[in-house]
Amino acid sequence: MNIRKLLQLGFLPRSTDAGLLVLRLWLGLSLLLLHGWTKLTNLSDMAGKFPDPIGFGSSASLALAVFAEVACALLIVAGLFTRAAALTQTILMSVAFFVVHKGALAGPSSIK
Repeated sequence: MNIRKLLQLGFLPRSTDAGLLVLRLWLGLSLLLLHGWTKLTNLSDMAGKFPDPIGFGSSASLALAVFAEVACALLIVAGLFTRAAALTQTILMSVAFFVVHKGALAGPSSIK
């Protein structure tokens, strides 16, 4: 089946807007629900033992992570300040992957 036939049948969106909306919703809600919500609900329990990869202190690092994973994820979902929110998420996830987890793709976490 060719692309024109699929477009006529309604299987493919006619613009990139629908695809970008789905991508924003999927990415933002995944970050919020899989990362941010756990940190937000367990804020007081995690405050003392959260890693401090860049020297701000455990509580400050946790607050920055919660801001990035909750507030910025909601901004991505809403489509507001998307580039700034995505940049914040990129920085957070890069620090988590390279500094805290030491680039490990699998295996036990270095977080104690």
